[in-house]
Amino acid sequence: MEIRVCQAATAVTIAAGLLVAAAPTCHAYIGPGAGMVFLSSFLAIFLAFVMAIVLIALGAFRWVFGLFRRQKARAGAQARRVVVVGLDGCSPHIMERLMAARKLPNFRALGDEGAYRRLRTTCPPISPVAWSTFATGANPGKHNIFDFLRRNPSNYRLELSSTRTREATRRVGLGPLGFSRSCPTVSLEQKGRTFWQVLGEHGVFSAVMRVPISYPPPAFNGVALAGMCAPDLLGTQGTFAYHTTEADEIASYESGLASLLERTGNGHLRGEIRGPESPRLPDHGPLTVPFELTEVGADRATLHLQGETVKLEVGKYTDWLPVSFRVGTFRRIRGITRFMLLDAGEGVRLYQMPLNIDPASPSMPIASPLIFASYLQKAHGDFATLGLAEDTWALNEGILSDDAFVEQCYLFHHERRKLFFDMLGKVRDGAVVFVFDITDRLQHMFLSRNGAGNDPDAIPPVVEKVYRDMDEFIGQVRARLDDDSVLFVMSDHGFGKFTRCVDLNRWLHEEGYLAVDETDAIDWSGTRAYAMGLAGIYLNVAGREAEGIVPPAEAASLRQELADRLMAMEDAETGERPVQGVFEAVRVYDGLYAEDAPDLIVGYADGYRVSWDSVVGKVGEVAFCANPKP
Repeated sequence: MEIRVCQAATAVTIAAGLLVAAAPTCHAYIGPGAGMVFLSSFLAIFLAFVMAIVLIALGAFRWVFGLFRRQKARAGAQARRVVVVGLDGCSPHIMERLMAARKLPNFRALGDEGAYRRLRTTCPPISPVAWSTFATGANPGKHNIFDFLRRNPSNYRLELSSTRTREATRRVGLGPLGFSRSCPTVSLEQKGRTFWQVLGEHGVFSAVMRVPISYPPPAFNGVALAGMCAPDLLGTQGTFAYHTTEADEIASYESGLASLLERTGNGHLRGEIRGPESPRLPDHGPLTVPFELTEVGADRATLHLQGETVKLEVGKYTDWLPVSFRVGTFRRIRGITRFMLLDAGEGVRLYQMPLNIDPASPSMPIASPLIFASYLQKAHGDFATLGLAEDTWALNEGILSDDAFVEQCYLFHHERRKLFFDMLGKVRDGAVVFVFDITDRLQHMFLSRNGAGNDPDAIPPVVEKVYRDMDEFIGQVRARLDDDSVLFVMSDHGFGKFTRCVDLNRWLHEEGYLAVDETDAIDWSGTRAYAMGLAGIYLNVAGREAEGIVPPAEAASLRQELADRLMAMEDAETGERPVQGVFEAVRVYDGLYAEDAPDLIVGYADGYRVSWDSVVGKVGEVAFCANPKP
């Protein structure tokens, strides 16, 4: 509640200030005399105070009206506050094993004193799909999120499913001095109303933080901080940087930038941070910021960046450091990042986290209202704003070690604990919804690696530790709740191992459904079905896809034929059947957006997942192979 009062006071102050600042523009309307200048200034100040009084009166009216609505909404309420703690990817299989072993006393107490149930998840059981259903209460056919990615049927290109960027022009200036400039707009593609919007319409305040598929967060009666799918400063889902003195290490990474550290005559090293494309000169390449390394040696170095001097030690993360890119005379695009010195010997290697949007001065709408991000930064210091902040790709590419990745996950987790407990302390009447990612990220990277033991069902130590750490956290949450609060702890999906890749596009090609040209690119003129995303197969339907060849009347029979053959698919190397279920979108989804879903959703057996190439619509070399990545 304190946040809203502060915002209202700020709005009044800004309104009064703008009116006072506008006083000189009144002179031409009143006259050139000194008395008129005094009068115009007095009039402007008087009008400012009148406007301030009006705003205060309106604010008071809204508060009284909201109070009435809240009282009405609470007439049959069983609690004054609902707290939802989301643990992304928290597996009921692991949870139950650890509870039975009495290693999770707080989770066990929740089940004993309240209730514990396994929940059904969505089809497919993927974070953006499941959390969208959690938020809206609707199936994917109504909320429009079917995967992390969607294909554009007009050109077969992949796009992020959660947002859409549209080019727009805006008129700036007045009269003949005005000009038009490009102002891209970003919109949230999740449809339907979230439950916190419904609560807000009934006067109930909510703090909703880091729930996936909430960028950009829409306005409602509450505060929000975007989660998964919020971009970095480059507009990507997380692009790390690797700076090295070794030219032969400059490689092409799937989600990273490599750049050369140049040696200068005085023994120093010079590098640059690559930022976003210039909004004024998009054809001139990315904006850059130089940095320098001095005193390199003995596992140490000194970083000089935009006036900051920071001591680096091998294997240790720096604190958040500000990075700003100049855009014109008066404008800067601001971000924050952390560094880790990887090697300071004969070859020097430096890791840089993805450029997070600066919460103190956000250049993109990561919060609602936008000032909420600044409030959190002022109260708790800098924090990760990137939706997928844990740098799984730097670990996949071998830039980060296991220990460095785990430490990074916990750095972010402790930041988020501070934000959560802040909101828990402030919102005494309403809803607090917060999703924690650490359970998901650590299982993604370590669940398939059991260590030295021979037990295939053994829980890796790093995974068991995060469950026990979250159990301790839940105990702290419970200790801060009163009798008028209700606590839900929930997950969006479970977890399985990923040891074998299924290249659906290669399989479709071998089975005669997908054609390729001499470069192994898809030949759409001979393709009846193709795979894109983590679970979907699309038919190349005439009149729907840009180069569709499947007559609509034949689509149903082709879907059934593909489903039967997928279920009979066999991995010759293991003798196992990788697919345990195939679902037709027309049978599992309903709603206005159901027609945008993949035609078939593939469910995999334990240990299998779609291949890395098929996710992005490529055709790999073989239909089955071992998963080469952590």
